[in-house]
Amino acid sequence: MKSTEKILVTVGVSSVILGLIGGAVAGAVSANLLISPRIDRLADLVSAGATSTKPVEPPVVIVPLESRPIVASYPQAFLDRNASSLLRVVRRVRGASEDAQLAPERILGNAAALTSDGWVLVPDSVVSNVRIADLGIVWRGRVAAVEKGVRDTSTGLVYLKFAATDLPAVTFVRASDIASGVAVWVEQAPGALVPELIADQAVHASVLVSSERAARRFQLTSSGYPAGSAVWDSAGRLIGSIESKDSALVIPAGVSGPTLSSIISENTISRASLGLRTLDLSDLVFENPSSSLPRIGAWVRSKTTSASREILEGDVIERIERDILDGNADLGERLLDYRPGSSVTLTVRRKGESIQIKTQLGSASVAETLK
Repeated sequence: MKSTEKILVTVGVSSVILGLIGGAVAGAVSANLLISPRIDRLADLVSAGATSTKPVEPPVVIVPLESRPIVASYPQAFLDRNASSLLRVVRRVRGASEDAQLAPERILGNAAALTSDGWVLVPDSVVSNVRIADLGIVWRGRVAAVEKGVRDTSTGLVYLKFAATDLPAVTFVRASDIASGVAVWVEQAPGALVPELIADQAVHASVLVSSERAARRFQLTSSGYPAGSAVWDSAGRLIGSIESKDSALVIPAGVSGPTLSSIISENTISRASLGLRTLDLSDLVFENPSSSLPRIGAWVRSKTTSASREILEGDVIERIERDILDGNADLGERLLDYRPGSSVTLTVRRKGESIQIKTQLGSASVAETLK
């Protein structure tokens, strides 16, 4: 072989060898760049697991406290008032020492303040069988003696007087403006209000009621409130008082303003009277579907006086002037709007016929002084 050919062969072989070496080196470098970081990360994880068996704790976050106090969700009318109009009625212990504290069992119920100088309103159940000398009102951390008490037998409410100044007086809601489903607030303790609903307008079914007595009551959706707890509308007006302990019935208080004025000015309470005992037909259910009696009205069952000679037993009084006796108010409640001695026109159903009777209302004294 010629020398020139040998040189070419040698160069070719060298090039091949150098190419193989270069490729191997490049491959090794690429593998190191791609694989080594992954191997290093795996080694770190293995190392971390080997050195600690505890989970990694999350960072502690400190939540700052809010400085705003919790505010009750009462209507604005209650948030704006400076003091509650509800007071505690208690049984006094005469001759008690100055440091004697009020025992819870001496609390009889609640009362609603009517005037700034100490007239309050309670249902009869709170003060029945308690002498006036033993009655007290909690006012400004002290038990004040009750000076005077007058029971209104036509409504079941009692008016008490004690020495006070700057009591928060109230305004009233007419009973005729209240209907089922109305949202109300029950104040079961001074400043403690509970949302409620008027569930129904309850009357004493199948019980004879005197025309001098307003027997209708409002019924709440639940019971368990202390006797005398005040029932307010959302504007802070007094609807009435819980009739008795654990009762859901509310005595309407809308007539309390005129009644108290009569007590203060005349020292008595006089009501317009028809001298009748009636049943409210809107609350009665009859077995006989062919009964000739109408569905509403005051069904006269007996007469107690001769105040209205033109009305007979068995008549149904459907109207007094323009006031319909449709169950939203009974006969006695409608008569609260009239003065004794007034002349009124009654629409009466007698033996299936409607007639009108003009009569003069009598007068009945319904005040009893507490002793």
